[in-house]
Amino acid sequence: MRKKRVVIPKSATINCPHCSKKSRVNLSEDTFLGILECKKCKQKIETPPAHCCVVCAFSAKRCPQSLVLEAKMKGLDIIREEEQF
Repeated sequence: MRKKRVVIPKSATINCPHCSKKSRVNLSEDTFLGILECKKCKQKIETPPAHCCVVCAFSAKRCPQSLVLEAKMKGLDIIREEEQF
C-alpha cells in the first residue's frame, strides 16, 4: 500500500481583498508571507487573525510551512511540486 503524501507547491495565486487583482507568488519552505503589497492597488494585504499567512488566507493553496507541519504530525511523505511524476 502506498503511503499518503503532502505536495508542497512552488507558487500560489493570491487574490487581493481590496481590488481582486490576482498575483502569483513563489513559495519556499523557509519564507513566511505575513504581509504582501498588491501590485495593482498598492494596498497592504495582511494576514487575518484566523489564518497563519497571506497564502492560506487569500489563495486556494496552503503555505509550505503549514503543509510540512501537517505532514510531520501525520507521518506523511513530503513531495515538492517539481518532484511529482
